[in-house]
Amino acid sequence: MRVAAAAVVLFALGTSTAAGTTTYQSRVNAICRSYTPRLTAAADKMRKARAAGDLHTSAYYLGVILGLSLSEGRQVEATPVPAALKPRMARPLRLLHTADVTLQTVLQRAVAGDAAGFQAGAATLDKLGPSLNAALDAVGLRDCGSNQG
Repeated sequence: MRVAAAAVVLFALGTSTAAGTTTYQSRVNAICRSYTPRLTAAADKMRKARAAGDLHTSAYYLGVILGLSLSEGRQVEATPVPAALKPRMARPLRLLHTADVTLQTVLQRAVAGDAAGFQAGAATLDKLGPSLNAALDAVGLRDCGSNQG
């Protein structure tokens, strides 16, 4: 009888752990999906402005993209991670935090008129992007990873 009860408890724990992971993945993917249309629209407007030679509008939409990306990253970082998923989420969240700190710095440098600092930060983000996307994809957050970028 005790073995049967223990099996039921273990099954329930395993099911709740899987459900917690699935709920987390669904919640975080939904956050990222909500940003995708806005990021895509801003990127399209930036490309059109750049093609038309309108550097002011192009820079404005680049700022919109950076700001949206920072907001999205902070929302993902603020979402509580289930205990069972914490070990797998350590690397993606560390990379995401690095990206968020870099985004904030890049925005501050842009506002300050520090072109060299802005370019250095943008280069860091370019290098970080593929690793971050791969790490997010690996934990089932494709809408935050390769589906978005």
